[in-house]
Amino acid sequence: MRNGNWCAIFSRQCDPSWSGLGLLWPVSFGSLLRTPLEQLFIATSDILSLLAAGIALLALVALMQLRSRLARMQLVMEQQTQTLLAIQGAVKVLSGEALTHREDLASVRRAIDRVGELNQQTRLEMRLRDADGSPYTQAIQLIRHGQPRAEVRKLCSLTDSEVDLLFNLHGQGVALGLDSNQDN
Repeated sequence: MRNGNWCAIFSRQCDPSWSGLGLLWPVSFGSLLRTPLEQLFIATSDILSLLAAGIALLALVALMQLRSRLARMQLVMEQQTQTLLAIQGAVKVLSGEALTHREDLASVRRAIDRVGELNQQTRLEMRLRDADGSPYTQAIQLIRHGQPRAEVRKLCSLTDSEVDLLFNLHGQGVALGLDSNQDN
């Protein structure tokens, strides 16, 4: 740059032709006073200005890309939220059905147990009928199979004292009152 331009910017002792104008427009007039060789070279401040503008442009492009990416991510997140809600609903339905099936299975097991008990009692009654037919013989067989006093009394149509006598004679541990199903 020429001395006159620096003088107009940094000092009050300027060339009279630059005194008022140099302070207001030093760059524009300074570029007019440059030689053709000086005009080929770009000043450091001009380079820094261009560099800052380029960085600002890159930042603006990056910001636009980030906003676009954020919008896509929000859309994906919304879709995943909807999917998660659907999965939660399906889990609730399945857990309710599993509970229902578990309850059904428990009732089926109870029914099978009842049928098994009835089957066992029916077999026992049939064996008693096949025996000699005496209520005392039937009662002895029931006592040996571990039937409680009330069952023996009911099935064989015996009195309390007859049942007590049979339990005392044939009941081993039952005659001593160790039968947990004993009815008085």
